[in-house]
This record gives sequence, C-alpha cells and structure tokens, in this order.
Amino acid sequence: MDVAEELAISRLKKLYNAEYANVQPHSGSKLIPAVFFAYLKPGDTILGMSLADGGHLTHGASVNLSGKVFNAIQYGLRAEDETIDYDQVEKLALEHKPK
Repeated sequence: MDVAEELAISRLKKLYNAEYANVQPHSGSKLIPAVFFAYLKPGDTILGMSLADGGHLTHGASVNLSGKVFNAIQYGLRAEDETIDYDQVEKLALEHKPK
C-alpha cells in the first residue's frame, strides 16, 4: 500500500468514524479517468494502443471520454507477429509529444 492510499484510508476512517475503509477502485476503468484528470488538461495529447489492436476503450478510443476530452494518438501491432510496433510508438511519441 502506498502513502497516498494510506492517507486516504486514514482520512475516510476519521471522517466516517469507521474502523475500516477501502479506497481502491472497483475497476481500472474507473481509475484511469481519475489519473488522466489529475495529470492532464483537456486537449493534452495521450498515446494509447488502438482498440482494433487490443487496446482498451479508456486508452483514448474515440467513443470514450478519454478520446473526446484528450487528443488521443493510437498505435498498433506489427502485422507479422502481432507484437507492439515499438518503431511506430517511438515515431508517434516523437511526432506528437504525448504527456
């Protein structure tokens, strides 16, 4: 458990006069927007795997909030072996400068 989680737990326990508290999100899909909005501003560029190549909706897909609020650049997989195309990732990162 990290410092931020311990701090949140102690504050919740005090606030609700509770013996126990859990601040872990019930899914990563709920956590990702919290992280994005904590570190990014609307319009900032993010880089994520395309949905067609196995990426997740929350990683900048156009139908998701992340793809509507942020400038989402998508990378894919290499056709020959279906592994991440790191050459493409590097090229896109240098070109678009995601946060």
